[in-house]
Amino acid sequence: MLAHHYRDRATLDFVASGGLDDFIRDASSGLHIIAFLAPNCFLPPQQDMLGYSIRAVHAFKAACSVPLAVLTPMEEWLPPLRSAGADLCLQTPFTAKELVRTTSRFIDLRP
Repeated sequence: MLAHHYRDRATLDFVASGGLDDFIRDASSGLHIIAFLAPNCFLPPQQDMLGYSIRAVHAFKAACSVPLAVLTPMEEWLPPLRSAGADLCLQTPFTAKELVRTTSRFIDLRP
């Protein structure tokens, strides 16, 4: 959706990581402008998935300066994930317009 919206104004690639450590390493490479974490489908299932997601946000923010967007279908998770340090939290499903509006502050479109 983002690549279609920004077309020639920004280069956007999708990189899927195999686990949290790979995700942090990939985001720290300096090649990315924003990282998306979808705990409900990315992180291994845990008994306390929200707690695990909060720890993942803390670990990411401690290791990486890239803005972190967390995507989750759980509305009640949004405030704790924001408090944990996520730069952006979006409840899924969301519209393309909402995704573009909320991520535009992270995407530098200057020539």
